[in-house]
Amino acid sequence: MEELKIEVKRGKELTEDYIKLMENARIEEYGLNTKDFRNKEKDSVFFFVNRLGKIVSFGMLKPVRVEFNGEIFDILGISSMLSLKKGKGYGLVLAEAMIEYLEKSGKSGLGFCEKKVSGFYDKCGFEIIESFALRFRQRGAGAKEKLAEHEEGWYGVCFNGKDNFIRKAAGSDGVVYIDGSFW
Repeated sequence: MEELKIEVKRGKELTEDYIKLMENARIEEYGLNTKDFRNKEKDSVFFFVNRLGKIVSFGMLKPVRVEFNGEIFDILGISSMLSLKKGKGYGLVLAEAMIEYLEKSGKSGLGFCEKKVSGFYDKCGFEIIESFALRFRQRGAGAKEKLAEHEEGWYGVCFNGKDNFIRKAAGSDGVVYIDGSFW
């Protein structure tokens, strides 16, 4: 594969160019952008895959506090992973960089995806847990009873950190509570 560079930035370091690129890519991919990168992701860690000076893939890890069985866990929410060109291996490079960051930080990582793309995340090295989203509930202002309308089809995209959160939550039927908004 050609020379690719990984850039890692905190949300508070993002320039308007980075934000616009992510917003526009999400609109092109999904028909709309539901993320407020400008105001709500200042503490998130963003990953950018660059090829010949152009961003070809991006994603973020968002600090998230969850509670499971009375124990508090500070994990990283895996979110907004998107390659601007599919089938070139850019998503794999992005995922590998995010997993390396999770390994070094010792934190557990958790995202959600539809079944149809779960194979990609599995191939990248994440653990996939079927219908894991069914177990998660929001708390706080604006909380929704469910994370998504069709959450039974949502798979967990997981990395088990030193806190062993993923093993603990996956090995039980208990509910996991999320403080604040879903990532």
